[in-house]
Formats: sequence, C-alpha cells, structure tokens
Amino acid sequence: MEQRRTRRDSPRIVGSFDERLAFHCIARRIYLILPTLHHDWEFPHEAFDHINLNFLREHSGKTRVWGMCSFSKARPHYSTLHQSEHKIHRISLHRPLIKESLVEAIRTVHHEFVHAIIDDRQDPHNEAFLEHEARIEPVMAEVKASIERDFRVLGIQL
Repeated sequence: MEQRRTRRDSPRIVGSFDERLAFHCIARRIYLILPTLHHDWEFPHEAFDHINLNFLREHSGKTRVWGMCSFSKARPHYSTLHQSEHKIHRISLHRPLIKESLVEAIRTVHHEFVHAIIDDRQDPHNEAFLEHEARIEPVMAEVKASIERDFRVLGIQL
C-alpha cells in the first residue's frame, strides 16, 4: 500500500497594502534598469511588465529562500500576457525581507529577474547567471536611493 506524505499547508500571505506597494516599487525600479544592466543579452523586456508579484508562504521556523520565480506551465489557468516570450509568470518574495533589509530585497528581486533573462532552468545558477546577477552591485546605492525616494513620495510605512 502506498503511503502518502502529508504536507502542512501554510497560509497564503497577502501582506499589508504598504508591503505590497513596496514590493511593486522594488520590482519597478529593477525592471527599469534591466536593459541597461543586461544590454548584451537579448530578452523581451516589455514582456516582463506582466509578471505577477506575490509573497512566499511563511512557514514556522527558519526561512529557506528569500525569493522564487515560477516558470510557466502549459496549463491555461497559469497564463499571463507574454509568458511565451519570457517563460516566467511569477516572482515571489519573502515578505519580512522588505522590512529587514531593503538591499537584500533588491538583490533578491533582481536575482529572480535574472533567472527569467538567462532562462537557466536546466542549469540554475550557471556561470552566465552569476555574471549577470553581480551587475546590480555597482548601481545598488543609486537603486536603493530611488526606491527609498519612491517610498517617501508614496507615504509607504513599513
């Protein structure tokens, strides 16, 4: 007789309005600089404007990941506009990261966008991925300052 593993389902995390808005601000700033940072890689930048953003489920105990990207499946209920061009339909972020470390949140969101740019599903975190992931570092201070300015203008309280 086959024994089924049971998994404890953690609740979906919506986050507060300000947390969701902060995540969108971070993703927007990174989205805007992708063509400059990754100018030597051909990718459908405009299509990335349609990627869904959400928070990871929160489990009791230590968090294993800060972010995750979900690649599209061939099922119609997963479809998003332009998914056939970039193969990714969602970027998820560990919600507390926005409050704990804006720099790590920026790195994590950029990291997930790089997965979509490189499309490294067969060989994750390969040499090309690592080279592109590091490109955020020289502009980190500028990106962080822009995001903090966005937060102030929008009145985001974290």
